Amino acid sequence: MSVEASQHQRVEPARASDAPEPEMRPVAVDEQATEAESRVNRFWLAVFLATFGAFAATGVIAGAQGGAMGLLVAIALHTVPGLVIGLVTRLRGMDLILAWFVGSLGVLILCSFPFAINNLWHPRAIGASILVLSVAGAVWAARTHPSGTHATWLRQAFRASAGPVGLATAGFLLAVITAAVRAQPPSYYGAAWAAGPFWFIGLGAIVFAVCWAFSSTRGLGWSIVLLATVVPMSQAMMYGMPTVQVAARHIGIVQQLITNNGLDRNEGIYQAYSGLFTSSALVQQAAGWSDMMLYAAVFGAVGAGVNCLAVAALARYFVDDERAWWAALVFALGSSLTTSFYAPQVVGLAFVTVATMALLRNSAGLRWSRIAAAAMLSVTVAFTHQISPFLATLVCIALVVVRLMKLWWAPAVLITPAVIWALLNRGVLKSYVSADELFNILKNFRTPTRQTSSALSPDLINMVTFRVPAFALFCIGVAAIVALVRFRNKMTLGLALAAASPVGLFAASSYGAEGAFRVTLFCLPWLAIIGSINLPKTGRRFWTVPWHPVRNAGVVALTLVFVIGTTGMDYTRVMREENVKAIRWMRPHITDESQVYTLGTELADPLPLSGKDVFYISRELLLLNEPGIEEVYPSKVGDEYDPQADLQLLMRYWMARPGDVRYVLATASMKAFDQRYGQQLVSDQTRLEEALRNWPGVTVVYQGDGAAVYQLPEGGSS
Repeated sequence: MSVEASQHQRVEPARASDAPEPEMRPVAVDEQATEAESRVNRFWLAVFLATFGAFAATGVIAGAQGGAMGLLVAIALHTVPGLVIGLVTRLRGMDLILAWFVGSLGVLILCSFPFAINNLWHPRAIGASILVLSVAGAVWAARTHPSGTHATWLRQAFRASAGPVGLATAGFLLAVITAAVRAQPPSYYGAAWAAGPFWFIGLGAIVFAVCWAFSSTRGLGWSIVLLATVVPMSQAMMYGMPTVQVAARHIGIVQQLITNNGLDRNEGIYQAYSGLFTSSALVQQAAGWSDMMLYAAVFGAVGAGVNCLAVAALARYFVDDERAWWAALVFALGSSLTTSFYAPQVVGLAFVTVATMALLRNSAGLRWSRIAAAAMLSVTVAFTHQISPFLATLVCIALVVVRLMKLWWAPAVLITPAVIWALLNRGVLKSYVSADELFNILKNFRTPTRQTSSALSPDLINMVTFRVPAFALFCIGVAAIVALVRFRNKMTLGLALAAASPVGLFAASSYGAEGAFRVTLFCLPWLAIIGSINLPKTGRRFWTVPWHPVRNAGVVALTLVFVIGTTGMDYTRVMREENVKAIRWMRPHITDESQVYTLGTELADPLPLSGKDVFYISRELLLLNEPGIEEVYPSKVGDEYDPQADLQLLMRYWMARPGDVRYVLATASMKAFDQRYGQQLVSDQTRLEEALRNWPGVTVVYQGDGAAVYQLPEGGSS
């Protein structure tokens, strides 16, 4: 064996069970590659990036108007900058892959946000400049053509395609194409059921590939990332819409930026922390798209895969490859309660995870390039997601306390940009922190609650969708506790403290009663890493066959949890095209003197889609805490329900509010949502809407497929 080859032998970190103080050495994906092979890869990748980037830059300058050119521009903006940075800084393996996604998005945010908040918005000029500079970097990286080398990596890739990699890829394509062919509005049982048997065959192929890869240790990462991505990508292709209504607010900020050619960070927290939104607006306008619904849907799916990769890279600092990918699998499939969608938290988690990994790697020797990378990521996330840097800082403090992170000042790298930006935006942040909530952890640790009818209970699908992932999270926590008890050493203690530290968020705020979901998302990577230590290594004498039955059963169980948790609420959670049309119709018709009501819940529709600060008053908001109102929702259902009496009650409160024009929005999504959450039957709300339609003086000002807008009579109370 040559000296060069021996230098690139893979060195596996010791298991926690074998050594109380395991070696913590970062392991690159491609350490076994020779330097010659690496040069070949880098050269041809640089040539491709230079060509692709130049073509996309030409499209931006020429004024791309969507279509194929728009798609290529969007892909180039999300690909070329990060990969060029990776080539120039000589990143390899998984680090280069993460630079592809995280680096590219970071460049887009850093280049778009300053222009947006300073009202210097010229998206095509910004986009073209990014691509031109990236092309220059790619040309510089490819300046030396290696001679006398052969692209053996190409043959290795071909051989890999015959194993788990090829099977997982085929399964992924089958599932996604099947979902795209069966494009339809959200179905009652979710996208998986609606896609049909071929979709499940594709999913089964990916699951089999993952189990196969664990047995053979070939193609493990690729198979797991595809498994983490296939469900949200299938939803994106089937619906063409984001899978969570909350994404409408984020899309609304993007549209507001495009309309106003800039943002005012003093107008609210979403504009003050708009890094993701400015990057999206940049891509949308540089590509010439008129709508970004599909982009937002695909973004969530890609985000799931990127965070899976980030957790795997982080885990490899503590455990061997096999356990690292198991941790990534557990994180990706066990986090369906905090579904990846178009949201800053998805970006924030990816950025701070990579930044934490860069800081950890300095424990083996100070590298200022890694500190610089962590600092740039910290700056980027500081004006992208307000709580990610603080949660990550709590994690880093825990790691510093137990000396798993040797740089005692490392937390300052994460927190300093966030604190500075928070101080600059203290005016918009003060409403999110109350003196009554400070250090009241038990009070702040609560999840959102909803008023229900005394005659109804939540739908069985709802209960299954929430309880199955919740039980899975409980099991993940139990596995972490088992590992902590079994391997009582510094590493397991440090990981446990890191997992528990995000709970510190509740010392400051309840975060709108959604803090539990945010804390769970940031705790889960560390819980998954701890739990992975329990995993027996392939080939060890635990079972007589390498196809570990317990591990394979775990893969299948986690997949079922992921499918149920991710798709079970599609019928009420996914945006609908007809509802989007109704909201967009309302945008120019609503003034500051208007009153806007919803016949059912306000949570079922993309109401903030316009970006305007329009307050939709739902039944719950209207009647809750009103004197004399004992139940917000009717206690009688079916034949006993009186829609006329119910409407008279609503009209009295609707007309009592001052306004020159009063609108009522009614949609099929509201009816479905209210029934599933035990608020009102679909049939009863349909009768209520019919009574509204026939009320004297009420006019139908918009009628769509499954959505209608009613204008109430002028005047005072009725």
